[in-house]
Amino acid sequence: AALLEMDFSPARELMSCLADPSEERPEDLPSLALECARRIRVLRANRVALTLFGLGSLEDMPADTTVLWDAGTHETFAASLESQVRGEPAHLLPTSVVDCRGRQHHVLLSWSPSPGCEDTWERCLVSLVDVTEVEEARAAREAAEGRLRRVLESSPMGLQLYRLCADG
Repeated sequence: AALLEMDFSPARELMSCLADPSEERPEDLPSLALECARRIRVLRANRVALTLFGLGSLEDMPADTTVLWDAGTHETFAASLESQVRGEPAHLLPTSVVDCRGRQHHVLLSWSPSPGCEDTWERCLVSLVDVTEVEEARAAREAAEGRLRRVLESSPMGLQLYRLCADG
């Protein structure tokens, strides 16, 4: 898994309005989350994370890490911020990131404050599991099933499919 240690404290400050369930939820939460994300700093990253983003070292990491996000990630990140602020357990969030070469990666994202930083979010552990190959295989399988379905549905005669097994 790609692991990053990040300083989410600016996000915690901006999102503090969500801590009180009696307060109204901001209308444009994804925009607020995007502003939060632009203030987050990467403190450390393992080699898998650097490779995922196509970086040679942590110094190559863009200051604004949102440039590595796919368009739909803002809503996903907003939902995860809201869950964390309200003290809900962390979830695996399916989303996408884009590496420095422009290649999209489907990932499962999870993050939580490090022990001792639950109130400040000064150090948060972010985990990204690249499931791109799984997603591509699923899409290929669905496309093949769709083609087979169209062949069967458009056939003027009945067809039967048999699965041959080695054990008889």
